[in-house]
Amino acid sequence: MFLFTPDHAGATRLPPWQAAKRGVASLLSTVRKLRHHRNTLIYLIAFMLYNDGLAAIIAFGGIYASATFGWSTVTLGIFGIILTVFAIPGAFLGGGLDDAFGSKRTVQLATAGVIVATIGIVSVTADGVLFVIPADPLAEGRALFGSVQERTFMGFALLLGFSMGPMQAASRTLIGRLAPVGMSGEFYGLFALSGRATAWMAPLAIGVVTTSTHSNRLGVACVLIFLVLGFCLLWRVREERAHIEGRAG
Repeated sequence: MFLFTPDHAGATRLPPWQAAKRGVASLLSTVRKLRHHRNTLIYLIAFMLYNDGLAAIIAFGGIYASATFGWSTVTLGIFGIILTVFAIPGAFLGGGLDDAFGSKRTVQLATAGVIVATIGIVSVTADGVLFVIPADPLAEGRALFGSVQERTFMGFALLLGFSMGPMQAASRTLIGRLAPVGMSGEFYGLFALSGRATAWMAPLAIGVVTTSTHSNRLGVACVLIFLVLGFCLLWRVREERAHIEGRAG
């Protein structure tokens, strides 16, 4: 489909090095403009934190399950598919919530759902659920998700999948509502950059905590720091369009 997509009439054929030079200059210019848009800057930092936490719990949730329950590659694949499927109705519901209550509140609600799901996931161990409730030992040759521990884990994982759809969709909508008129493309670029440039932070934190404590559970639990910090920063974001450069938005 990309090959058949027409370009705009004013496209120029620049050498790659010159195009890269212009791109870097444009990026630096946009970053400098952020000092005039403190509200949007706070949101980008909040997104950087909670999105990093979301990506980490999605990636390491399966690893935690594999270490806890001894899941095979096939079971992990099924787990990933189920997670993705449940994100679809969540995204549709998020669209309705976005229209009814606004993007910021939708992101906050979805982030709260991810926080609850993460707490629930780390509350499950091989011999108990919800931190304090004991469960029967895992039986060899059990059916798919055949233990109380695995079913509890999957329940919270489904909440995670259901919440990540509206979180990601409403986040993109919110940056569009915050960006100044005529600068949507630049701010969407910063939005994409903030979601990628710090993607190493939560995985690094998980690795450091897991190595120092020898506990997968505590390693995965540190994701909550990113999610909670991002959630708290969202309270300081005003859902309003920024003014033109030079007038704080």
